Amino acid sequence: MSASARGGWLLLVLGLLVGCKTPVALQLQQSQAEQQKILAQNKDLQTKLAAIDEQNSQATESIAQLNRQVQLEREQAAALRDQLASATSQVARLREENTNSTKQIEALQASARRRGGATITPNNSLQNELPDLGIVGVEAQRDEATVRVVIPSSRLFDAEDARLKREGAQLVGQVAQKLARVYPQQQIGVEGHTDNIALAQGKYASHHQLSAAQAQAVFEQLVAGGYFGPEQLRVVGHGAGRPLFSNSTQAGRERNQRIELVIYPETAEARRN
Repeated sequence: MSASARGGWLLLVLGLLVGCKTPVALQLQQSQAEQQKILAQNKDLQTKLAAIDEQNSQATESIAQLNRQVQLEREQAAALRDQLASATSQVARLREENTNSTKQIEALQASARRRGGATITPNNSLQNELPDLGIVGVEAQRDEATVRVVIPSSRLFDAEDARLKREGAQLVGQVAQKLARVYPQQQIGVEGHTDNIALAQGKYASHHQLSAAQAQAVFEQLVAGGYFGPEQLRVVGHGAGRPLFSNSTQAGRERNQRIELVIYPETAEARRN
């Protein structure tokens, strides 16, 4: 065969090869198409998985918020139970004090009659409006036949101490001046109260000792300042036995640490008779 004939055949074969796809080429094309399909499916799955993770994260946060809310409601319920118990205790205490005051007045009246007719009559000012003390943080409260003036211990003493601070002595003087104008002859109880937290410094062995020492310090300030005579005053330390609020919170403990000046309907003149 001539050289020109052989070239023509080669060109013909090359044309056929270029114009037709071999089985290997077809398989390679199919494999690439399947890979692209799998990659697209994986991408779709990853998108869905990310959405599920976000939903799970939101659900977890919602559960945590619900748990916090439930815990808060439990704490509020416990605080309400404490307040109810405190209020019930306070009502019982007030009833007991009212009964004791009534018995005391009746006994004093009977004793006065036996001594020649001297009588004990309540000061009419106790039946009038409460005194306007005008002192921030100091409250006057009506309590059956008595009036209670409540002074926070933190304004009078340092923690677990029974020595009046300078500003504490001044505050006692301000309160006493106003009370002396309204109740110059009344019997007045100086009552100390504390919270129930264990004493740390060890200066006082018990809350009763601390509250009695604080009440005694106020008593001495009232007498030394000439506001009331010692025969008008009586000193009592109740310790933590008569809380007004729950001791489970800092605010409640601070309100329970207090000095109360209790003005009774009985007068000092009647007692001297």
